[in-house]
Amino acid sequence: YAKRAYYFSQFTQKAADSPTDIWRSPWKKLLDFTTPHFITGIKELPPEAPAKLEPNNDPYLSPSTRTRAGKGIWAENIDPWKYFYEQHREQLIADARAHAV
Repeated sequence: YAKRAYYFSQFTQKAADSPTDIWRSPWKKLLDFTTPHFITGIKELPPEAPAKLEPNNDPYLSPSTRTRAGKGIWAENIDPWKYFYEQHREQLIADARAHAV
């Protein structure tokens, strides 16, 4: 699960009884910097222990649609590879014209 995209993290959340790690707190970094022992303090921490996870009852998924240029949502389906290829080609040609001497 650690290598999955951010989208999949929306389905779980840390449990309320999940232990906190004081060594990785942002306040710990500030405290270390303001005290004299920050020069000789711990330089490398062991790997973080996995937190207890529970299902998220209301994940924020943000579904959306992407319409084609000049077409509506209910237009006939087309081959997406051909469409994206043509869009990319047109963008490259437009950029080349803009940068041409």
